[in-house]
Amino acid sequence: MRTLSKRLLQSCSSRGNLVATAFTLLIALSLAEPNLEAREFVSADVKIANIAAAIDQAAATLTCTVSVHSDNDDDARFVKMLVILPLEVQFKSASVAPTGHWTMCEAPVGGSGGVGNVSCELGSMGVGEAVTVTVVTTAPASDISRKSCGAFVWSKMPDPDGSNNYKISTEP
Repeated sequence: MRTLSKRLLQSCSSRGNLVATAFTLLIALSLAEPNLEAREFVSADVKIANIAAAIDQAAATLTCTVSVHSDNDDDARFVKMLVILPLEVQFKSASVAPTGHWTMCEAPVGGSGGVGNVSCELGSMGVGEAVTVTVVTTAPASDISRKSCGAFVWSKMPDPDGSNNYKISTEP
């Protein structure tokens, strides 16, 4: 395209025809490829909006509740979260709200009663959408006091602010 417009421009300007030169430039510009620099940058800011740990001494459970939020201009795709649990606790269950949101949480090795972190696939999250994951664990009553949990979230989309992807709960 550039070669054709250069040839037309040279032939028109060598003849001294200003109108033909302007017309040739207009045609060349209308047929030119779009400017690559004008492409839109796609990004989604997934973040841990809130994390809380709650201890029930009577039931000897530690419940970790994590709220994930999607921000920015674009939907977040393939959102994943890792809930980091204390070593002394054993996984009991995981649930998600809203219930209509597709989520799959994988228990630590050994399933219920297993020890380790819980990974969750949250799927796609629209702009402004929030998902809350609740993980319940058990531990001996003597070990349950003053425990906290953490969470890390990420997606396949570029994230303009990675500083809000990780958070630790305060000790209850």
